[in-house]
Amino acid sequence: MAPVHWRAPSLATSLLLDAASSVSASSGDIRHCAGIVADRFGSKTLRDLETKHHWMVNLTCQVHGLSRLVSDMARELPLFNNAASNCAKIASYFNTTPSVRALLHKHQVQEHGHAFLLPIAAPPYNGGEFAAAFVMLESILTSARPLQLAVLEESYKVVCIDDPAAREIAAMVQNVAFWTEVEATHSVVKLIMDLVKEMETERPLVGQCLPLWEDLRGKVRGWCRKFSIEEATAMNVVERRFRKNYHPAWSAAFILDPLYLIKDAGRSSAGSIGRAHRLVFIAANSKLERRDFSNDDDKDVELLTEGDDDMLTETGNVDPSSSSV
Repeated sequence: MAPVHWRAPSLATSLLLDAASSVSASSGDIRHCAGIVADRFGSKTLRDLETKHHWMVNLTCQVHGLSRLVSDMARELPLFNNAASNCAKIASYFNTTPSVRALLHKHQVQEHGHAFLLPIAAPPYNGGEFAAAFVMLESILTSARPLQLAVLEESYKVVCIDDPAAREIAAMVQNVAFWTEVEATHSVVKLIMDLVKEMETERPLVGQCLPLWEDLRGKVRGWCRKFSIEEATAMNVVERRFRKNYHPAWSAAFILDPLYLIKDAGRSSAGSIGRAHRLVFIAANSKLERRDFSNDDDKDVELLTEGDDDMLTETGNVDPSSSSV
């Protein structure tokens, strides 16, 4: 596969073709390129290339897709904006008010052995790049105890007498709901970014894409239960991103991968077959409903959901997918 990194959609097709031709430096024959993994191009461009060059399997980069999922959640879930905005307010007040900053630094030294300013991420927090906001959330969580001790100091209470901002910050720091929002936001971002790091390290094959997304769904559902987040809204965000990333090759590679079709004492494993059917069914429904979520991805594609069950259990002559995403 030829990886491609670019931002200009108007040049997408020509750039992708150039990248594909460069795979074979000697002949420049595009047929030597089995497919492209791209992180900046829409699936329509990749699909058009597949239509013109039928042997190609062009996929969107899963690392990029999962990274974009964080931005999707920041845009769709008010929790993200609330947590980040409140953290920025706390960080700004302590950083810019010398008397209360000294109190915070005193308790930071006692807790961590050194004092430090709290990073402040610039708004907006409901879309785009959330990395800076994540660092800010992490810093606030790290300083949770120093912050709570600082606002309990008598000298801080004196400041509160004439400073309404100090009273607002103290109320926020002592509010359990605030810390729950910060922890929830930090937790789900870390969950997704840990999966991104895992994919970058292990370079999963195409056949592992469906199980990876299914695993992510399970973790997000668990996150919703833990922090009392509305599951329907959160899962809708995950499904939208899944549909934008999905390619029929995922289902084909998954079904043909012997890793998920292990036989037990000469008989096919009902659990493995059931899991295969379930994941492909999810993928099929995603394709059928894609028009509701993306104008760029409005072409339904047939999946390998028909045929004899025996096809799923005959693994002796099948090679696993060899392309990583």
